[in-house]
Amino acid sequence: MPLICYEYDREFEEWENWLHGHTLAQTNGCWLSDRRDNIPLLPYLRIQNPDIKNWHKEYNENDFINRLIIKKDNDYWININASWEINYNGLREHISIHSALVYPSAAPSLLNAWNSFDNPYDYKLPEYDEEQFEKNEHPFKLKGYIIRENKSYGIDNYDSAAEDLDFPPYKLGELYANILELTHDTDLRFWYEPDNNIPAMECIIWNSGKEGRGETIKNNGKYLSISFNLLKKLCIETEMDIIIEIVIRREKDRQEETEDYGKEKRRQTRLFLFTADGRFRDATTYYQFR
Repeated sequence: MPLICYEYDREFEEWENWLHGHTLAQTNGCWLSDRRDNIPLLPYLRIQNPDIKNWHKEYNENDFINRLIIKKDNDYWININASWEINYNGLREHISIHSALVYPSAAPSLLNAWNSFDNPYDYKLPEYDEEQFEKNEHPFKLKGYIIRENKSYGIDNYDSAAEDLDFPPYKLGELYANILELTHDTDLRFWYEPDNNIPAMECIIWNSGKEGRGETIKNNGKYLSISFNLLKKLCIETEMDIIIEIVIRREKDRQEETEDYGKEKRRQTRLFLFTADGRFRDATTYYQFR
């Protein structure tokens, strides 16, 4: 394996790592900016006269459901992994969604136990092949199935149109993509079931661009969304349920003099289960979408 040795006693670096910084991030020959999707028309953004004073500290269950479930072409899809930030009129909201496979007999107990935690950082849903966080002791079996890689740009660091796009996309681990017999396009945007040209899973990546030098991006993020039917098939084939965590964190660009952010809970977490019979529930309630 060729190595490059830097001066001044710097450590060796493998040839592939050096080459990565001089090649495109995408393997299909396109610039990173070509992977940018349109900003999704998330239904919950149609907000009429929100309570600006209390918006960042008041949550209801629909806030979580509306960010997890997407209705598309008379069918329902669910976000199984996501990270996005939306800013509307000075109200800034951060969404984080993670999920993992869990053994059905242990799923309700795990859901109840983790719901009792105040801090979502006290536990972690594993990523694909993340063995230090996976559990494989009956009945507490917990497996990661989604790959979440760190940002990687290569020469696209010089692509001014990319605007810090959150690349690479989320994707299923190879084992589970093979179980479902999925294929994907060269952008890793759409995933297809056998003999079907209609996507059953998609990863959308977007940002609105920076308005000026040094300013933050107004709207940006990515999500991996999957149809209910395909997620149900994954549960059946693996004989596992899906546990989903969603964290909502809200801030206001301007804090009023009477507000004390140190005493307010700006972050809220909810956990849900999706089961092989297609049912969706939290710790106390089943939700019907069909």
